[in-house]
Amino acid sequence: MAYLGYLRVDGGQFVATSGDYERFVLVGDERYHHIMDPDTGYPARSGLCSVTIVSNSGLLSDALSTACFVLGNEKGMELAEQYGAEALFVGEDGSITMTEGMKSLWMKEK
Repeated sequence: MAYLGYLRVDGGQFVATSGDYERFVLVGDERYHHIMDPDTGYPARSGLCSVTIVSNSGLLSDALSTACFVLGNEKGMELAEQYGAEALFVGEDGSITMTEGMKSLWMKEK
């Protein structure tokens, strides 16, 4: 497994990540994972494979990482910012998008 980088956080910050890269099953050509879209009842198809959230609450970080994964990059970014959380989105194509504050926490692997 390759790492994208690492986060430098202090003792008052909480980190949570939601992704479809570990818990999934292939049925034919279809990939099913465990993060469900409440609108469809099926696995979320947001174009993302991972969302990491940093906030001042563990519960908030966990909830936002899942919600932002389901919402996708644009709407997920808006939601994270509404709650004052930092976010890092990894697209299925390998693209990385993050909040301005996350840029100061995220360090690329050396």
